[in-house]
Amino acid sequence: MAAEIRQAESRVRGSTSEGQESSPPGTPASTPCGLAEMRSVPEIDSHEKTIVLFAKSQSGNRAASEELYRRLIPRLERFAHGRIQSALRSVTDTQEIVQDTLVRSLPRLSRFKPRHEGALMQYLKQALLNRIRDLSRRGRRAASLEDESQVVSRDGFSPVERMVGDEMLSRFEQALSRLNEDQRIAVSLHVEMGYTLEELATALERTPEAARKVLFRGLRNVAAFMQVSSP
Repeated sequence: MAAEIRQAESRVRGSTSEGQESSPPGTPASTPCGLAEMRSVPEIDSHEKTIVLFAKSQSGNRAASEELYRRLIPRLERFAHGRIQSALRSVTDTQEIVQDTLVRSLPRLSRFKPRHEGALMQYLKQALLNRIRDLSRRGRRAASLEDESQVVSRDGFSPVERMVGDEMLSRFEQALSRLNEDQRIAVSLHVEMGYTLEELATALERTPEAARKVLFRGLRNVAAFMQVSSP
């Protein structure tokens, strides 16, 4: 995680002179269960802002809902992948968990008015975290009935290797929580969900240069907080 932060900070610093992004947008994913019957219609622009798609989806536009799901799933899968334990993957996969979270969460957002895409993604990130934690608790109860060596061998990591990874993730999340809201959203979208600077600017409704500054300050602060908290 520390290496990812340094790489992201380096990319952001270099983007001022390059003027372009190096990371491609997320790859489209399949439509979640319960939405396969949706059909796209011409009036839905694939370049429509996510926050606009969300508003149309909440108004009952099925084509907007389909496009919204297609756009959100790859982002949330990237975030969830490193947080789903091996024992849990033996029961279900990352995409299934993400789709289930979206199907559960989006219909409940009728009163939620996110100020921009970044705020919407943070809400869904928290919903996904809660879902993962709930499933992990169930997975731990099931794993307690198995031999520990069998559980460890599923992902190829030793208990020590997994402990180090969990500790680094915990330090990153603690550092993230100490940022102001704009920096926290910017770092989360860029590092955890793969947003490019151009996409981040759209999500935050800022100019690319303003988004770059917010992200760079956030990355710098995260790195400093993680260094202070290191043993």
